[in-house]
This record gives sequence, structure tokens and C-alpha cells, in this order.
Amino acid sequence: MKKTDKRLYAGIGIALAFALVFAFSASAEFSIMDRLLQIAGQTWGNKLPVPDMGDITLGAFPGGDIYNDVSIHGSFQSGANLGCLATSTSGAGGVILTEQQMLDYSCFEMTSHVAQAYTMTLPATSTWISLLGDPGDKREWMFHNATSSTMALTIVAGAGIDLVSVTTDDDIIDATEYALVTCTRLVATSTAGTAHNDAVCVTRELVHSD
Repeated sequence: MKKTDKRLYAGIGIALAFALVFAFSASAEFSIMDRLLQIAGQTWGNKLPVPDMGDITLGAFPGGDIYNDVSIHGSFQSGANLGCLATSTSGAGGVILTEQQMLDYSCFEMTSHVAQAYTMTLPATSTWISLLGDPGDKREWMFHNATSSTMALTIVAGAGIDLVSVTTDDDIIDATEYALVTCTRLVATSTAGTAHNDAVCVTRELVHSD
């Protein structure tokens, strides 16, 4: 091998060695600098004052079904989308509620403009598509007889509903008084050839305590 070739190869080897040393040094330098910046950021972050924002409203829950237990550390308020439905009747009979109304409202205020008792009928369970869709689902509503005279309001079960109460007259709301109605979806089965109601609604009439 000629001396020129040896010098050429030696020069290439030295250049590669310098390149490796520089690359290692630069990598170590950047790693140390990154670590120093990280420590400095954490130190200043711990010392900076955090303003008290008070209670923060996060808006609607991000949706979906919840399959785990939920703990709420504070007050809890619930209600339907549109609140309370105030309606009236001027003819005999009464009002038949729809599934959509049961979904939209958590209370119903009924006023009669006729001199006779009237009814408010719950929707048939065959129309319950979104309302209490699964067995065990439960929901509660408040009913108010807003009539100031002596006309009574009777809550009537729609087809497929078993209407129950503590006494036989809890489904009858006297004038100006209230009742709570809690409905639970059941498993639709047949017993001894008889169709089983697929929902039960419990009525509890409330009287004025003052």
C-alpha cells in the first residue's frame, strides 16, 4: 500500500472518530439541558400562585351510559329538559300523555275548566321506545291538580301498566294537591297464559301539611 493511501485512510478514520465524539457530546449536552429545563419548570410551577376560580360549571355530562358507581360530593339537582308542563282541559274526559311528554317533562300541572272530575292517562308501554327502555329502569314525575275548585284529577294507567298504590284512592288527586308517580320497567313475561304487564307505576297522593 502506498503512503498516500495510508494517509488517506488514516484521515478518514480520524474524521469518523471526531464525528462520533461530537455526536455523543451534543446528545449528552441536549439531554442535560432538557433535564435542567424540566426541573426549572416544575420549581417555578410549584411557586406560582394559582387564582381561586370558585365553582366552575363544566356544562352537560359528556353523555353515554354509566355502568360504575358515581359519588357526588355536593348537592345534586335533576330534572327533565323542558321542566314542568302546564295544560288544561275544557271538555269531558281529560288528557292522554305521550311518551315524548314523559321524556321532556318531570312534572305536570293540570287545570280543568269543566265542572266535573277529569283524568290524565299515562301512555301505553307499547309506545315507550326511549322511555324506560330496559328492565329495571325507573323514573319519577310530579302531578299537580291545579284546579282551584272541587274537581278531582285521576291518574289512569295506559295499556301495559300496572298502577299500584298504598291505598285505593292514591290515584285520585284532590283540587290543588299533588301526587308522585314512579314507574319501573319490568321484564315482559307470560304467566299461566296471561300476559304480564311490562311496567309498574306507583302513585302516592300528597296533601298540604300547612
